[in-house]
Amino acid sequence: MFVSRMFENDDSVPSPQERASDLFQEAAPQATDYAGSFSIRATPRVPQVNPLEPTAAYSIPEHVNMGLEANDRGIAAMRAMGYLTEDERHAAGLDDQAPPIAYHRPQFKSRNYRWTPARTEVWNTMEMEVPEVAEAAEWHPIHSVATPTNVDIRLIGNVPLTAAEILSFFPLHYNNKHFQDRFLSAGMTGNIEVVGFINHRRAVVAPFLLHGNTYSTYKINLHNGRVPSQSKFSGPVTDLTPQSWDFSTLNHGPLDGVPIDYPLIETARGVDRALWPQGEDAGLYTSALAHAFDRGHHVMLSELERYIYEQGLSLAASTSYTNLHPDVSYKGRWSAMLRTYWVELKEGAKKLGLKYK
Repeated sequence: MFVSRMFENDDSVPSPQERASDLFQEAAPQATDYAGSFSIRATPRVPQVNPLEPTAAYSIPEHVNMGLEANDRGIAAMRAMGYLTEDERHAAGLDDQAPPIAYHRPQFKSRNYRWTPARTEVWNTMEMEVPEVAEAAEWHPIHSVATPTNVDIRLIGNVPLTAAEILSFFPLHYNNKHFQDRFLSAGMTGNIEVVGFINHRRAVVAPFLLHGNTYSTYKINLHNGRVPSQSKFSGPVTDLTPQSWDFSTLNHGPLDGVPIDYPLIETARGVDRALWPQGEDAGLYTSALAHAFDRGHHVMLSELERYIYEQGLSLAASTSYTNLHPDVSYKGRWSAMLRTYWVELKEGAKKLGLKYK
């Protein structure tokens, strides 16, 4: 039996137009309001590791460290070398007076943004201290709203995900190699069909767009420093479920390496209902999500398979195929529109003095 509650619309979440004004200085605080609360009944799988323990730590040499944190250029140099600034160390719960810390493979270090309220709720149920960054850090329309990168997507189990479902409900998992291989193997070696779709679904505008360069960097770093190509695959992946994906702490910065469970309904946070996957893009996951949303059912991802069975749900659109792989079909449906959309986004950014590739 699943707990039922009404899922209230959060009217305080700013519109895309409000988000663009004044670089979110006024709109962002409104988005922290959260409609309702929920109880967590599932027990997340928690690794027996210290999430704050760096794999390598050492001081910046004295001749390098002199005055670097005094200006933006110096801070940029620190980040390029993989070091945390004093503010970042403090936000992560580290000793802000200690020498700067460099994490193993620093290119994977994620920037600290304000947490989603659902992530904080889950963290509390795990009886772990919520760090200051959860509420004090900068708010971002994707990173502070979408399903967090440390949500263990494997908990979905034997439930297939369409390409559109992955990008709509798990956009921040782009730093996972299995995520990347899913799209690379279907011929999406560029960024338009991935990054463009994420930005489109969440209606974000400059300067808060997810960068194509960011996605490219993760692809290169997770493929042994080389630009991956479709030729390395014999064909599109055949397992459309995430149950065999790796959950690598190398993909994350401080605290993000702890895998957590997450409410099914909250994975749609930030995506307007009208922009949920439809037709061929909507699979069993969307069907279950809509079912829970409309009935106010509280379901954790770890409960999804049982929920689907108990509710007698079936596919909204068949994930079986005879000729064209569904991911290849997705590319064919969306590529042209997304390329046009990306040009429009770049024009909007240009008016703000920003440049996107």
